[in-house]
Amino acid sequence: GGFARYLNYLVENGLFEPPRGKTAAILAGDDTYSAFIGNTFNDTAQELGWEILLKEAFTVATVADWGPMLSKVRDVNPSVLFTADYNPAENAALTNTLAANPIPALVYQHYGPSVPEYLELTGENANGIIWATVLGFLPDKIGLDWVAAYEAKFGQTPGYANAPGGYDQVWVWAKAVALAGDPFDYKKVARMTEMGIHRGTTGGSSFEDHGGRCYPWQVNDPSLGQSHTIYQIQDGQQVLVFPDPYS
Repeated sequence: GGFARYLNYLVENGLFEPPRGKTAAILAGDDTYSAFIGNTFNDTAQELGWEILLKEAFTVATVADWGPMLSKVRDVNPSVLFTADYNPAENAALTNTLAANPIPALVYQHYGPSVPEYLELTGENANGIIWATVLGFLPDKIGLDWVAAYEAKFGQTPGYANAPGGYDQVWVWAKAVALAGDPFDYKKVARMTEMGIHRGTTGGSSFEDHGGRCYPWQVNDPSLGQSHTIYQIQDGQQVLVFPDPYS
């Protein structure tokens, strides 16, 4: 849903002029996780006035050849191609197939390109690809100090999404347990979790209706929400393009 809102933000601020109007195609996995993402984008985009020209499902980690699905995308010729596939290698294969026969559309690939192996598999073919996460470290002092500590401890660079999200999750839990006084009093730990605010590598973690809040779509204060970080790969580098004040 956030990416649909981001597309509208780009159009309304003159940062992207859809070459064939507000049109999009969706390729999403048929598992519960990927389908939820694809369906949410579909519904939110339509609410914001986008026309979905194609919605195709597939089984993640079984796509041997992206050619047939991309042929269907070419037939409808959208301004935006939205994909939801959590498998980094499969995302890379899609990118390499597109590079061999490009489609003139803005291409979104969920969070798969955040995994370091993705760029190893795609090289310069990935330039222009957009991806996003709400579990990504911010490129500020807190985030970059954490990256340096991670590299010193493990001898490799963390991914941009899952590792920082997991790190913050443990800190949120640990603080709640300290306040509850008993790690096995689960209901009290839950209450303490929802009363607290934690500023971690992914931004601010605060809670509403038993879920973490997202900045800027659910709360406009970046200290109270995990940021919806949107990256574009430019010259082989991950470049944060949204949201302010981090981009």
